[in-house]
Amino acid sequence: MNDFLRSVKPAFEFLVSQRGYHLLSEDVSPSFDNGQLVYASTAVRIVVTRDRGQVFFSASACGDPRDVDDEILALLIDGVKAYPTEPAPRDFSADGSASILHRRLSSIEQLLSPSRLEATLRNAGALKGQRAHVLFGATCPVDRS
Repeated sequence: MNDFLRSVKPAFEFLVSQRGYHLLSEDVSPSFDNGQLVYASTAVRIVVTRDRGQVFFSASACGDPRDVDDEILALLIDGVKAYPTEPAPRDFSADGSASILHRRLSSIEQLLSPSRLEATLRNAGALKGQRAHVLFGATCPVDRS
């Protein structure tokens, strides 16, 4: 039996109870231990996913299909310009992902604000390309500016 709603959803309840987000949808796999929660405020949409036991999130400006995953968001908030050649270990637990989102939600909302959205997405795209190169030896061009 999939325990997604009992083990993952409560960790992200702060979005509704403390931050004014609404739960738009919850999708739970009937045969695997996977699931997805979609939350939205008036400005930001957050998708929480558990896939193969790993919990992570992405965020986008409401109405914009382009999203940024939690790892890239953290790098942008920290002002990182180049994806690290030895990425730090990540905590893919529900509590770990929720804790990161809870601490950094205001910064994420600022990055996705209308005045910063295009620059954020441009920088996120550069970091994603660099990540592919670092992790998989991808041959995509890497902008190091």
